[in-house]
Amino acid sequence: MVSGRTLQGDALREAVEAVFEHAGQCVSDLYRVLDDHEAIKNMVVLDNFMARWREISHQKRGVFVVAPHMSNFDLVLLGAALHGIKVTALAYGKPTGGYDIQNEIRRKAGTKIILASTPEDEVRVIEALKQGEMVITGIDRPIHKKRHQLHFFGYPAPLPAGHIRMALAANAEMMVVAPYYDAALGKYAITMSEPFDLIRTDNLITELISNAERVLNIVESFIRQHPHQWLMYYPVWPQFLDTVDAL
Repeated sequence: MVSGRTLQGDALREAVEAVFEHAGQCVSDLYRVLDDHEAIKNMVVLDNFMARWREISHQKRGVFVVAPHMSNFDLVLLGAALHGIKVTALAYGKPTGGYDIQNEIRRKAGTKIILASTPEDEVRVIEALKQGEMVITGIDRPIHKKRHQLHFFGYPAPLPAGHIRMALAANAEMMVVAPYYDAALGKYAITMSEPFDLIRTDNLITELISNAERVLNIVESFIRQHPHQWLMYYPVWPQFLDTVDAL
């Protein structure tokens, strides 16, 4: 599945190769400049995001920034921190060794990490948003055995909606961002939506699903712009695993 199209045979293999090629570039770029702060700042273009962050930092209302796992997310986050943009990151609640390394890199750059493992962690996120902070998290990692699925690129997917629940509880705005590599500039940048209010209804499930799918529609548009830069390795559509294995 790339940009909403089902690929097969050589086209599928080429798409997969392009994804891994970009992933390799991201890892190489990140660790090559990890201890060189000036190099990091020079590799990341943040003008539009910094302007938006300045506006947000002067308001009392929090903003929940959500993102797909695209391109060099950690390098962009480091660049943002080095430019003075401080955020709280809601991270995977049961980190393995690789996630632990990522979280430590983020902490050293000044990013506050909250692991999404208990209801108390959600309360911490809600309180941060109520204090007017910017909280950021990824929203495209599938959750197996999820009761209510969301439509993503036209197919049901077991994707999270907890970010919607927390944003509603904090009366926070939502904003969708996506890092990407600009080949013309040879740098990483961010595309983003305008901050927006979530829609409230008298039915909690409808409220969560409709808002989560509204966010995913924006995510789809960002992924379509750079499909080979979407680096999600877990099965977002597990119903297609047998089809892929048969190729």
